[in-house]
Amino acid sequence: MDSRSKMSKPHVSQVCIHDITAEDVSVRVSLHDTFAAVKICIGDVEITCFTDVEQVAGIQRNLRAS
Repeated sequence: MDSRSKMSKPHVSQVCIHDITAEDVSVRVSLHDTFAAVKICIGDVEITCFTDVEQVAGIQRNLRAS
């Protein structure tokens, strides 16, 4: 069983933020014993995504490739 099948699907369908620059965006990761929190900050908006620790490297790779 992979980690994705243990987790429920994400519940947000869309977030649109206009007129951002590279300086407006940052990504921080907090690792905990049983989960990780990936915080994406865009201006004053913080989006925190909770996931399995094993998913962090792939998420970071995908954010850089976008």
